[in-house]
Amino acid sequence: MKYDMTQKLSKGAVRTINAFTGSMFSLLSEKSFESISVNEICVKCGYPRATFYNYFDDKYDLLTCCWMMLSQKIRFDDFKSLSGKREVIYVFADRVYDLGTANISLILKIVSFNNETGYMFTSLKFFMSNKIREILESGAFKETVVPKEILIAHHSNTLMLVMEWAFNNLDKCTKEDVKRYLDCLLGAI
Repeated sequence: MKYDMTQKLSKGAVRTINAFTGSMFSLLSEKSFESISVNEICVKCGYPRATFYNYFDDKYDLLTCCWMMLSQKIRFDDFKSLSGKREVIYVFADRVYDLGTANISLILKIVSFNNETGYMFTSLKFFMSNKIREILESGAFKETVVPKEILIAHHSNTLMLVMEWAFNNLDKCTKEDVKRYLDCLLGAI
């Protein structure tokens, strides 16, 4: 991405990035990521292609930006102040669950057009998995017989599995269910 999202952006840059990410999410609710073109994105948000390329290298870069915007809503930076893996995992699960339920109609539309094995979902899973690993690597684990890297991979994979299952079954899966499943699968964390 041509802009550093960790730095303070001008109001104009924020407005432009929001327009492009909003257009991407809107288009994802109408068609698959693979069939979306840069031109369609630009038409949808009312910006010229030149502006798009001032901000992004391509539509894949924009999709990564979409995930970064979502991570800001989840407030990943707050996790640095949490102590213990149980608290980190529960807070992460709560925030992702709340964000998902608040946007369920959009998510259901996106799911109907984007295959679970397609680029969009693969990209989202990769981004979220890396974020979870970053959070867990920040000190939530003490040394044990099992190497820290294995524990981090196990916890992040389990968390992703449970959250994915929860979103596919929101009609019968509550936040409390998610915590119970995590406790059971991670040995009462």
